[in-house]
Amino acid sequence: MPEAMEGPVPYTVRTLFNEETTVEREIIEHLKAAKLGWTWRSRDYLKPYRPDEREVLLLPLLREKLKALNPSVLTSDARVDAIITKLRGCRDNQQWLAWLKDGVNYKFDAAENAQDVRLIDYEDIDANDWWVTNQFSIDGKSTRRPDIVLLINGIPIVVIEAKTASRSKPDWREGAKQLGMYSEEIDQLFHTNAYGVGVNETRMMYGVPGRRLQFWLQWRDPWPHEIDEFDEMKVSLYGLFDRSNLLDFIRHFIVFVTKDGKTEKVVVRYQQYLAVKDILNRATDLTLPAEKRRGLIWHTQGSGKTLTMIYAARSLWEDPKLQQPTVILLVDREQLGDQMDRELNSSGTDNVHVAASKRDLEEKLSGDYRGVILTTVHLFEGMPKHVTKQRPNVIVMADEAHRTQERELGTYMRSALEGASLFGFTGTPIENDDHNTPKAWGYVKDDGKIERYMGRPYTVTDALRDGVVKPIHWQPRVTDWQLHGTKLDLAFKREFGHLPEEEQNKLTTEGARLDALLFHPTRISQIADDVVRHFTEHVRPNGFKGMLVCRDKQAVKLYATALRERLGNDAVMAVISEAPQKDPEDIQALYLGETKRKKLLNEFLIPAQSENEEHRDKAFRKVEMLVVCDMLLTGFDAPILQALYLDKKLLNHTLLQTIARVNRPYNELKGHGLVLDYYGIFDDLNEALNYRPDELGDVAFPFDRSASSSARRSSRSGSCSRLRPYREMVRTMPSSRR
Repeated sequence: MPEAMEGPVPYTVRTLFNEETTVEREIIEHLKAAKLGWTWRSRDYLKPYRPDEREVLLLPLLREKLKALNPSVLTSDARVDAIITKLRGCRDNQQWLAWLKDGVNYKFDAAENAQDVRLIDYEDIDANDWWVTNQFSIDGKSTRRPDIVLLINGIPIVVIEAKTASRSKPDWREGAKQLGMYSEEIDQLFHTNAYGVGVNETRMMYGVPGRRLQFWLQWRDPWPHEIDEFDEMKVSLYGLFDRSNLLDFIRHFIVFVTKDGKTEKVVVRYQQYLAVKDILNRATDLTLPAEKRRGLIWHTQGSGKTLTMIYAARSLWEDPKLQQPTVILLVDREQLGDQMDRELNSSGTDNVHVAASKRDLEEKLSGDYRGVILTTVHLFEGMPKHVTKQRPNVIVMADEAHRTQERELGTYMRSALEGASLFGFTGTPIENDDHNTPKAWGYVKDDGKIERYMGRPYTVTDALRDGVVKPIHWQPRVTDWQLHGTKLDLAFKREFGHLPEEEQNKLTTEGARLDALLFHPTRISQIADDVVRHFTEHVRPNGFKGMLVCRDKQAVKLYATALRERLGNDAVMAVISEAPQKDPEDIQALYLGETKRKKLLNEFLIPAQSENEEHRDKAFRKVEMLVVCDMLLTGFDAPILQALYLDKKLLNHTLLQTIARVNRPYNELKGHGLVLDYYGIFDDLNEALNYRPDELGDVAFPFDRSASSSARRSSRSGSCSRLRPYREMVRTMPSSRR
């Protein structure tokens, strides 16, 4: 350490009222407090640590820490110089974060094996130097002074940009935008960056500098600290900058996901982090009986359950208490090889095996495979008992756990994996009359009762407040043809009352009458007209796409034909499960095969474009409308999807999961998702949803609610600003009666 820099320099301010005297000062004072344990260093204090202001690494401190952390490897100054040179030459954030996590693997001599050089001590956090400074001047394409920089062992990890009420726009967004500008003008500061923070007096948001603001998040839990929940800024500050938490983020909770050839950095959300910590607390205590190493996690649709499971799998695998466990990820059959598989691969998760068959799965489990296994519950059918020899370091995590327990299949799974830790995830709350799911996955309390959920559920209201999903608005359409309840009888009499009694008697059952009405050519034509009218006027112009959900494969055929006549063959895609032994030839004509289906679904995810931009509304060349009955209702993540046209009876889990297809954020134009109901299922939404009202909250809002009631409900959910533009738009919508 330079001689002139003995001891900390007291924090002083120079002006009366600006970012430095208000927001910056408050943040630094909290960071310096004993609870967080950061050490403040002034700009003057840091000058001897930087050869010039183009350098962002505090080189003397970094050299000192490298020697202290790697005494048996860095045995000479030349070896330290080699590592410093390698670090300074790296401009890739993904590589830097990998080094921060695992160390730098370096071959010092041709006669030696490569060795790992640690940059951070994860076992003893006090063995690291935790420094915070402000107004950190940096020369790049221009000279900039970020407000606050946090450094570990001389490496800048987090950059904070603060805004104060003394400005005309004291909004965290201004700080976040500024960080995006800094990431281009002084890019060297962001090669080592974990995340950026934009903050004002009341709110702190974190995200990836340069990424769209809709992906920036608020950390809403101060764990492991106790903070007044009404002080949102402090809650975020203590949660994000607790030193143990920050090391956890770097080590396990920042991933790089590659999709369609593009790699994006993803930082953990607070509900994901807390769920993983809850799982670790139970799964790593191998002294507990199996019924105590369980839990059911409810995180609503769109909240990132897939990544939560991946974060948990990585953390479990690397936890020394588990001694290289077997982590089994159970997914729905439709999802296998799709979303979970892609994200496991793209996130760089190690030791992953996708079970190819029942035999393959049994061989891996009986052969004591250690790592992550991706499978479905169906592959456990007929598997012998105790195939894993009752090892306690076997952990099962199941997506959509209410389906994964599946009676005999669930019994086979639990018998084969007896003694394993079991954690179930669900995107919807547990139905009032569902006792099997908590019994299969729930923690058994000391009094014998079963815990409903582990930790804090992440509800629809939470997701709306955080902006990770959009509000869903629904509207009944073409009311003369809605078929729910007593309307079925009225519609039947209207359409078939003129027939001879003998012909009417052939349609006596409810199913026969329903089919006759559902497939009536007039009804199909009327609904197709209304769907196309609504889609072309209110969905297509903003670049979004739609999905029509109907009763069965026959309905898919009829609607696909009608919509193709109106929108064009290439614009409409019919998606059905393929069953050659059961389906008639006219239905088999809809088969796409897996390769073509994936190609067309990828087209659906791409904004439709016209060759002539002046006529974008007339000549779209990509798939715009999906027609489905049983596929893509769950697990299909398509943020570009805004409108769901519903002509099928759906209840409970299936209804919630289906309408959640349209609640994913996409861009600034997507303020909400739309559900247009042609069946009549929303006549009584509460009856259709068999859940506790206090758990479910506001799932979907009717189009026609008053502005005053909208405002009241929006204020509770934090979505008032998102609903206002929608109400302005809805006034121009055509009537549902044609």
